[in-house]
Amino acid sequence: MSTLSPTISTQERAADKPLRVLLIVDADTFAGTERHVLDLALGLKGLGVDAHIGCPVPSPLAELAKQSRVEVLELPKHAAPLIPLTVFGLFRRLRNRTYDLIHAHNGRTTFLALLAVAIAGRGKCVTTQHFISPSRATRIGFRGMCSNTLHRWMAGRIGALIAISTSVADAARRRGDADPAAIHTVLNGMRLAANEENGTAVYDEFDLDTSAPLILSLARLEPEKDVATLVEAMAKVVKTCPDAVCLVAGAGSQREALQEQIETLGLEKNVRLIGFRNDTESLLAAAKLFVLPSPDEPFGLAVLEAMMARLPVVATRSGGPAEIVSAPDTGDLIPPRDPHAMADSITRYLQNPESAVEAGEAGYRRLQQNFSAERMAREISDVYRQVCY
Repeated sequence: MSTLSPTISTQERAADKPLRVLLIVDADTFAGTERHVLDLALGLKGLGVDAHIGCPVPSPLAELAKQSRVEVLELPKHAAPLIPLTVFGLFRRLRNRTYDLIHAHNGRTTFLALLAVAIAGRGKCVTTQHFISPSRATRIGFRGMCSNTLHRWMAGRIGALIAISTSVADAARRRGDADPAAIHTVLNGMRLAANEENGTAVYDEFDLDTSAPLILSLARLEPEKDVATLVEAMAKVVKTCPDAVCLVAGAGSQREALQEQIETLGLEKNVRLIGFRNDTESLLAAAKLFVLPSPDEPFGLAVLEAMMARLPVVATRSGGPAEIVSAPDTGDLIPPRDPHAMADSITRYLQNPESAVEAGEAGYRRLQQNFSAERMAREISDVYRQVCY
C-alpha cells in the first residue's frame, strides 16, 4: 500500500458518510472496459457507495452514465500535453474531499491517479488490470527500461490491484505489478437484463433461410483474437452442416486477410465478416451457438453476453473463458488454435439442438449465480474498504 497518504481517519468517516469513489478511464470508445466501469458504478451505487465516473466527454460511456444517473467528471482524452491538467483536476478533488479513492482502469490512468494522490497527500488509488499481457510488458530497450522503472514506482504505491480473472492475477504477480498481498481476483460480472429481440431481423438482413443454424462470434479482427482458426474450423463444419452460417461481428486490422482466407476456402456464404455492431442483442437472439476463438482471453465479457442469451459457448481452455464456462454443462472448452477440435465441438451442437438448448439454459443459471454485477460490485467494495479503513 502507499505510504504517501494516510488511511482515512475515523473523523473523516463521521456521520456514516458513504465512501466516495471516482472510476476513471481515458478512452472515448465503448468496449469491454467501459462497459465494466458502467456496470460497476451502478452496482456500487446500489451498495451505498457514492460512485462517479471520470472519462472523456463526449463519449458513449459519458452519455450512458448520464442516462443512468451516474455523475460524470469530464477528463481529457489521453494526450501527453494534457497530463498536468488531468493530475491537477484529480488532486483538487482529493484535497477538497470530493473523493476518497480513485479507481483507475489502465496503466496511464493509474499513473495519473497515483501522482494526484502523492501531491494531495490524501486518498487512495486502486487499479484494475484488464489484460493478461498489457502492452508495456513487451517494451524493450530504453523505452522498456523507463517503463519498468515507472511501473516499479507505481507498484509500491497502489492500494490494491484488482485482476479480472485468475490468469490475469497470476501474470500480475509474476511481473511484480503490486505487492502480492495487494492483488485481488474479482471475476467480472454484468447486469442481467431480458433480451426482448427475436433475431428475425438478422436473418432478413443477411438473406438467410430461417432454418439455417447461425453461429455467432463477437471478436475484434486482430491477431490476438485468432478469428483465422474459426474460419478454418468452419471449412470443416460445412462438410457436415452445409447450411451453417457464422457471423463474426467486429472490426480490425485483419479484415482483408480474413476475407481472403474465406474466399480461398470457398466460404463466402458460410462465414460473414459483418463489422462492428451496436445490435448485439439481435445477433445473440438469432444465434444457436456462440464461439470465442481467442487463445489467451483475459476474461471474455462476450461469453457472459452469450450466456445471458442462453447460448452454449465454445471457447478455448485458457484465460478467462476457462473460469467462466463449465464444460460440458454450459459449453465446450477446447485447446487454443485447434481448428479440428473447434469444428468437432461446433458440429456436435449443431447436430444436437436439444443438447445446445440444455447447455444454454445451464449457462444462464451459472451466470445468475456467479457473474452478476451485484456480486462484482460487492467484492470490489470490500477491497475498497480494506484499502481505506
